[in-house]
Amino acid sequence: MPTPVHIDNSIITDIRAGRETALRRIYPLHAAAFKAWARQYFKCSDADLTDAYQEALIAFYRNVSTGKLTELRSSLKTYVFVIGYRYLRRSILKQQHTDLIAELPDNQLPSDPHFLENLIADEEYQQQRTAMQKAIAQLSPTCQRVLELFFYQGLSIPQIKDALNYESENSVSVQKSRCLKALRDVLENS
Repeated sequence: MPTPVHIDNSIITDIRAGRETALRRIYPLHAAAFKAWARQYFKCSDADLTDAYQEALIAFYRNVSTGKLTELRSSLKTYVFVIGYRYLRRSILKQQHTDLIAELPDNQLPSDPHFLENLIADEEYQQQRTAMQKAIAQLSPTCQRVLELFFYQGLSIPQIKDALNYESENSVSVQKSRCLKALRDVLENS
């Protein structure tokens, strides 16, 4: 029995052979699933979701037609969802006047079936990390240094005591607690 990726690759063969029915055949395959999935992550209209799905299929068709994509390493569904995700993300970022940091080239999509979930988790992690870096930058230099030594460099309380010339380990613990409270306050108020 052919695998889904094998079946999806047969669609590539049909498109490269000029069979226009291939695109019409794949349009309804994942449209409803894409919209249902995208609603979990994006607050946008049904028309925006339809546009994103259509743009994803157009990009897929264009990549196949130009020879940029000759074989799928993931399912067609994953490929189209990732492109649709990027399209929606760019649209929202444009509306918010925010720059997109990086894009994964279409021809480097991994075969991992959990790629999309990992991509979303990674973007959420990057947003949290950026927020954390901005919050830490608002702290005093002393707090920045204590938190850096403890969390980023993994130093113990006695090592921080020696590195920063504190009088006691208790002083370091108290300072670290104050810094963490200040960090929480900054994060809650931003």
